[in-house]
Amino acid sequence: MKLSSKVITATIVGTATISGLLTAASPITALAATGRHASASTISIKLDDDKTTFTPGYDAMSKLAAQQIGISLQVNPFSNETTFQTTILSGAAAGEKPALFTWHTGGEMQEVVAANEVTNTSAIWKQDIANGTLPGSLEPYYTVNGQQYCVPETLDYWGMYYNKTIFAKYHLTVPTTWAQLMSDAATLKTHGQVPFYEVDGVFAFVWFEMLLGQDDPAAYNQLAAGKLSFTSPPVVHAMQLWKSLIDDGYMSNPTVTTNQYNVFADGQVAMDPSGTWLNASFSQLHFMPSQYGFFLVPNVNPQLSKDVTFLETSPLCASPGVSTTAAAQKVLQWWNTTPAQTVWSKTQLDISENPKVPVPVAGFAAIDNDVKSGSLEPLERYYEAVPATVLNESLNDFSAFEVNPNTYMKQLANIEKVAVKAYGKGA
Repeated sequence: MKLSSKVITATIVGTATISGLLTAASPITALAATGRHASASTISIKLDDDKTTFTPGYDAMSKLAAQQIGISLQVNPFSNETTFQTTILSGAAAGEKPALFTWHTGGEMQEVVAANEVTNTSAIWKQDIANGTLPGSLEPYYTVNGQQYCVPETLDYWGMYYNKTIFAKYHLTVPTTWAQLMSDAATLKTHGQVPFYEVDGVFAFVWFEMLLGQDDPAAYNQLAAGKLSFTSPPVVHAMQLWKSLIDDGYMSNPTVTTNQYNVFADGQVAMDPSGTWLNASFSQLHFMPSQYGFFLVPNVNPQLSKDVTFLETSPLCASPGVSTTAAAQKVLQWWNTTPAQTVWSKTQLDISENPKVPVPVAGFAAIDNDVKSGSLEPLERYYEAVPATVLNESLNDFSAFEVNPNTYMKQLANIEKVAVKAYGKGA
């Protein structure tokens, strides 16, 4: 269907710089006037994370936590996802556990729960839902065997960032149909401008989920549930669409690992599919809202009854059985309080999982409202929707496909072999 003007986010507005949040008018300073100040009794606990661009947000939360609950955060960011996960798991095995760490829902959550390397947060969830500071709709993503683990650190929806300068240069408008998006891409290619960002590795799934989920969301959900083969017609069709975009020269070089926010801000690509979380990166690059915008990617299939987006929620977790466990649990109890989330949301320029906190970006607020009203269908992001073994195989095979698109059937067959075992399907 054609996207309504309500869900189009052509302009990022209502934003603020990180430094602006730390002025006399900021929530942090206001709370400091009446709340608890950091003192000699404040303790510091380690937070390992795989989100380097979130450091200003963590720093703001650390200052506020020191004031309000007497705990500050020693932030330890990792720029490489594989290194991060290996360090977390090997460190846990060696007994060197961080007090807090970021993680993922889905298959990776199941793995860390099975390894007894994460604390139970069922009581926190019960309290936060009763208080209205967490929505019950997120609880299933954090539930394993009927119990809850970790708390939401982020709530994000996926769409397309676009460079306003490039769009203006070639007289393009924000597309409201897939056909128009492809027309814009063709125009950009004609002028020697790379239309879309594509990368291998940890984000190699992005175009696959869009091209399948926004063409046939029922097939996407069936695939994620292990009820559809990776070599079935809907999945093959999605790969063929992806191949056509690569063959037409619409994609950036997938082996170039420069961070997507740099590639996009520098104008190397005109459009970048990503989550609303990417917004936090741009102010650090002095790439202002007047220079870029965000829109929901139009459905590939215009006959779908609802517009489709992808939901991503990432956990903040505590390590069990160490001297810092009690303090880490205290942070998790505090994390989704309204004062804390007001600071987090404004610093990150993103949606808060706490429904009581206003969304500081007008366009993102429209998306959030459309999801809540039921007019926009959120599908679980592929990264979290499939078992960890299927995800890892997919990232390898999608990456290989991006370099050699003619191998799409081989790559799908590789993934299906792993999926058969992961879902317990018959051979």
